[in-house]
Amino acid sequence: MMSNLQQLQERLAKRVCICLNKSFAQLTTIGCGGEIAIVAYPTTIRQFRLCLRWAKRLSVPHLVLGRGSNLLASDDKFLGLVICTTRLSKVRRFATTVWCQCGASTARIAKYCAARGLTGAEFWYCLPASVGGAVVMNAGCFGADTSSIVSRVYYLEGTRLCSISGRQCRFGKRTSLFKQSDKVVVAAKLRLGRGNSKAIRARCKAMMAKKRLTQPLGQKTFGSAFFNDSGTASRLIDQAGLKNFRIGDAKVSNLHAGFVINIDKATSFDIYLLLRHVQSQVYLRFGEILSLEVQTTGFFEETNDLGRLPHSH
Repeated sequence: MMSNLQQLQERLAKRVCICLNKSFAQLTTIGCGGEIAIVAYPTTIRQFRLCLRWAKRLSVPHLVLGRGSNLLASDDKFLGLVICTTRLSKVRRFATTVWCQCGASTARIAKYCAARGLTGAEFWYCLPASVGGAVVMNAGCFGADTSSIVSRVYYLEGTRLCSISGRQCRFGKRTSLFKQSDKVVVAAKLRLGRGNSKAIRARCKAMMAKKRLTQPLGQKTFGSAFFNDSGTASRLIDQAGLKNFRIGDAKVSNLHAGFVINIDKATSFDIYLLLRHVQSQVYLRFGEILSLEVQTTGFFEETNDLGRLPHSH
């Protein structure tokens, strides 16, 4: 494995910006997780393809990471390649259509649209996500989700660039065709409406103001960590008496029960145990199954193949 990693490092270093001293604690919003053997920062789709091609050719585990807002990686060192998409962030506008690369911030896209009088993406202003992660997870809030604005998705299957319409993406509650798939999202096309820039900005600010009152912003967290089909996840967690419940430095938020916080130096295992405890307690009390919005990797009971981990927020 080490020889393969060394070969990958040598090949990528000639073509792509790489880093050897990063950890998941630095690259995720929850602020924990082990060291990473190689992190690559492609700036073009061609470089992205190159990373995927050589990782697969050398049988090196790899995953794609955006802004890291929905990933929990174990405390162990990841002996593989993390492809960080944050430098794949180009945006183009064509009338009421906006094309954006996978690493662009959803909040940035919402601001971009507002400034140009394009409405529909206001809820993206409140998401701590990348475009790629938002598409994969069908991220949403305030009664809207990503499927409502995506008209086309561009992705790599192997190293072949493909595209499908939004209707073909099999969007569902926090899921899509791309979740648990070899298909890697590289860009999306949004279909928006026309509106007044001032009014659109006002809606964005109003949503964010409400979010500040009800969610623990400014802390190390994933954003919402749980969901269920009925939309009652946070209420059930509250009713189970789990607000403020703590394992090590991992704690359920007192402000919003659907949020888990790293209050200081929580380990990934602390966070993992807390997530599973919340799920088990809600099931035991109410018979309700809570699903994780969080993607996990490196934990012994997970079934995710490291080489196929979905694009993370």
